[in-house]
Amino acid sequence: MKQNLPNEDAKDLSTVGGYVSGQLTAHILERCGSDLTRDNVLKQATNLRSPPIGMLREGVSISTSPDNYLPFSSARFIRFDGARWVTFGEPVAMKDEASR
Repeated sequence: MKQNLPNEDAKDLSTVGGYVSGQLTAHILERCGSDLTRDNVLKQATNLRSPPIGMLREGVSISTSPDNYLPFSSARFIRFDGARWVTFGEPVAMKDEASR
């Protein structure tokens, strides 16, 4: 981050969210190949199974389906120890609005 985004705060979680979103978008577009139609982009985005996305903590993955657009089913608690982000506790299951 010091090399590519020297003016950004490494402790700012919105920076991480933007990075993950960018990686996910690139992954979806790569899966589309040369068929960049709306239908194919939607098909690829709604059929994700643990794409290789950096910065996700162990135990957290992305998965979507045509019936469930929520990309995360679990989350991890992290805190900044002054030098790096440290995971603590077990993954926490998340529920989508449809299951409430």
